[in-house]
Amino acid sequence: MTHLTHFVSFHVTPLTSSQFFEEELGKENRVLSRPERVRLFQQVTKTILTDVLEKIDGAK
Repeated sequence: MTHLTHFVSFHVTPLTSSQFFEEELGKENRVLSRPERVRLFQQVTKTILTDVLEKIDGAK
């Protein structure tokens, strides 16, 4: 088995967006209250979705 084949066959369980967000906050050693985490997650999600929609509209 080549390295590439091994890499491609490696299975990783995907994270939900909220799991990824929590992991990234942990890496940054950010201490936020629950309401602050929820508010920040909502802001990040809105920014990402707005950007995606703009790119979709621009591709038409």
